[in-house]
Amino acid sequence: MSITKKTSSSSAEVDSSNSAANATSAAAAAAPPTANSSDHSDIAIYGQQPPKEETPEFLSSSFAELDRELDNLPEEKKAGWLKAKEKCPELVGEGHRLMFLRCEVFRADVSGLS
Repeated sequence: MSITKKTSSSSAEVDSSNSAANATSAAAAAAPPTANSSDHSDIAIYGQQPPKEETPEFLSSSFAELDRELDNLPEEKKAGWLKAKEKCPELVGEGHRLMFLRCEVFRADVSGLS
């Protein structure tokens, strides 16, 4: 942001075009890479694997694998899952399952969850 002094008076004027450009470039620099982004330069910092390319076929097979894993859990381990499906199905829908899969880098093994 640049501030210039008017010659006709003593008040300061803010150059809004520079501040808008600076805000846009700062927001772009702060945005994390998306799942389909090719910029994975900071992944190693956090000890994570690069995200998988989320094609419709890949997502479909990942959801199917997660469903199989959930079905194969012993009853006592999936009681919470079954209760959530019954009481608040909006929290176990595709969106939340996708968040889980992304967090787990698409490893659908849920046997260690309690």
